[in-house]
Amino acid sequence: MKMKMKTRLARSFTLIELMTVVAIIAVLAGLVLGGAGAVRQRAARGQAEAEIAAIEAGLVRYQMDFGGYPVPTNNITVDGDVYGATPTAYTSAGRTLFASLWGSSTYSNTTPGRKQYLSVKPSMVSSDGQNRFVDPWGNTYGYYWTGSNSIFGGSVPDIWSTAGQSGSAGQTNRLKWITSWD
Repeated sequence: MKMKMKTRLARSFTLIELMTVVAIIAVLAGLVLGGAGAVRQRAARGQAEAEIAAIEAGLVRYQMDFGGYPVPTNNITVDGDVYGATPTAYTSAGRTLFASLWGSSTYSNTTPGRKQYLSVKPSMVSSDGQNRFVDPWGNTYGYYWTGSNSIFGGSVPDIWSTAGQSGSAGQTNRLKWITSWD
């Protein structure tokens, strides 16, 4: 009888061994999940860069037909030589950009006879009823054009994404923004 008890004890794991294995698994899971977050962030940046390039191409086609770029009725407030860092302030200019390039002010339908200058996926359009282009983080793309110039692009409109950052000017790192003028 004593012999069976010894073999049973020899086959079991101690609490320390189990805790060590759990700790190793937790560390490995943290490394994998951290890497996945970085990959998602890079993919979102790449998507935003491609969307900005597509918007620029649409604007060129628009400009060829109308002789100029769309001018927002309420442009974005400029603080010196920088744009505000709050994407919610871009809504009005974003709606003008959307209506001009899409050919309608609503995504669900287009105006007959109006040309579309940009084909978009549903994920690139806001889902809150205020049709405008949104970046992969869900923020409105910035669009600035006075009718004759922009701040950084000069003779072409400025288009940008805050890359998921929002807040006051001191809360965002503009070096992380994705822009048309770089």
